[in-house]
Amino acid sequence: MMQILLLADTHGTNISNETTEYRLAEFRIDLILIAGDFSYFDQRYERLMGLVKSSGVPFFFTSGNHESVELCRYVERAYGGRYLDGASARFGELCLVGLCGYDIFYPNRSNNIEHFQNQPIDMRGTRYSILMSHEPPHPWPFQGRICGSPLVSEAVDHHRFDLVVTGHLHSKTPQIEIMDYGTKVINPGTRGAVIELDLKQGEFKILSPLMA
Repeated sequence: MMQILLLADTHGTNISNETTEYRLAEFRIDLILIAGDFSYFDQRYERLMGLVKSSGVPFFFTSGNHESVELCRYVERAYGGRYLDGASARFGELCLVGLCGYDIFYPNRSNNIEHFQNQPIDMRGTRYSILMSHEPPHPWPFQGRICGSPLVSEAVDHHRFDLVVTGHLHSKTPQIEIMDYGTKVINPGTRGAVIELDLKQGEFKILSPLMA
């Protein structure tokens, strides 16, 4: 079993930092995944990243629409995480992939996702694949509306990831959806969530959606 702390849309708020500090102290976290918007327009990220670094837990992250590439590269150097932007990495028996979110509102988004979709990802020797994408795949229900990106959905369908960790829509509590092709998608909410992943069964459960 692995315990994974999932974060997105923290934006440097006090409650998100306090909740992260609580979970790092109370749970045996093996891995931290951050699906973007860990800053507020390249600011207010220091406390969160300081907590993550001091925990000693390996972490991987991708950008949201609030992070520049320059900030992500700096965080990678200064805090020791691994920035995944259209790239993959292995962590034990996991294949981890990141799809950047800094270009969500720009015309080249479709070209970047098409390139990502056509890029081969070597999952040999791994048991479980996780994509971090700040923008959720379509269809994503949120406050009575259907949101999400059809382009991200096509990329997820193409690579058939086991799990997608997403954000952007600022859910207050974790939200899980299952795509038509079987991929599970989780938005951990602005306070994050701890999941326990059973690699043998390929299943996970939420251990801590709230602070206490």
